[in-house]
Amino acid sequence: MTMVTGRQCSCGYTADDADGLSDHLLEVFTSENDVGLDGRVHFEGDARLACACGFTAITIAELDAHFVRVFVSPGRIGVDGVRHAPASDGQAPPSSSPPGA
Repeated sequence: MTMVTGRQCSCGYTADDADGLSDHLLEVFTSENDVGLDGRVHFEGDARLACACGFTAITIAELDAHFVRVFVSPGRIGVDGVRHAPASDGQAPPSSSPPGA
């Protein structure tokens, strides 16, 4: 059995493709008011692959990377209280329940 860790989150979520994993990470880290760790509002502003903060990307992957940089906390704890990171970062999926579960 071959395990593809490049598309798996440490929470156990497995994506069909790399974009699916990025979408998962953005979903669990993006705050309700779209304010990033830098205190600025970030969201996809228009069809030019631009963020509301003024960052403009050439590719969707570049815009996704920008969002991950501004929303993912150093401890990688999502708004759901669970640690999320690509499983390829060397961390095993958590074996305990999320806080408050």
